[in-house]
This record gives sequence, structure tokens and C-alpha cells, in this order.
Amino acid sequence: MEVSETEDSKSHRWCGGKDPAIFEANHKSRGDYWIIDNQYLVPKYGQKINQHSYETISTLFECLNYHYNDSIGLRSMILVKPAKVSPIHDQEKWKLQDTGTLQF
Repeated sequence: MEVSETEDSKSHRWCGGKDPAIFEANHKSRGDYWIIDNQYLVPKYGQKINQHSYETISTLFECLNYHYNDSIGLRSMILVKPAKVSPIHDQEKWKLQDTGTLQF
């Protein structure tokens, strides 16, 4: 299922909040991530990582060998470990449980 981080979750994080990220289903094919087996979060194929998007993805994944000034597509990354999420009861939302790992 294609998902995006909720606007409330992003705003809270940008204001310094430390709560786990919350994701919601994105039925318009505009999500940045996929949820697999209702428990794993992986970056969507074709996603670009630049200075701006790195700030978000680095809260969800440990980014090994990333050079901050690079603009890299997903084709240049290796998913070492997916992030873990858990479903939020009676909602099409998931909460981050454990960060994943990407290698560049």
C-alpha cells in the first residue's frame, strides 16, 4: 500500500517533536513509501533524495555512506533493512516502530 507521512506528523517533527512518524494511505499514487505486509516501510521506487528530503528520510532510515550534497535516486540506494511500522487500530494509518537502513 502506498503511504505518506501525515501532515500533523511532519509538522510535529519540524517543531522539534520526538514522537514516532505516522503514515496514512495515499490512494492517489503520490505516496513516498510503501507498506508491505502491514508491518514494513520501504521508500517508493523512483524517489529522489536531496538535501530537503534527506531530513525526512534520515528520521526513518539510517543512511549509510550518504553525502549530504548529493541528489540521488532510489536506483543508487540499497535497502539493507526495512523500517518497521505497526497499524493504528481502525484507521488506514501506521506508526513507525523501528528505523530501517539504506546504503548509498
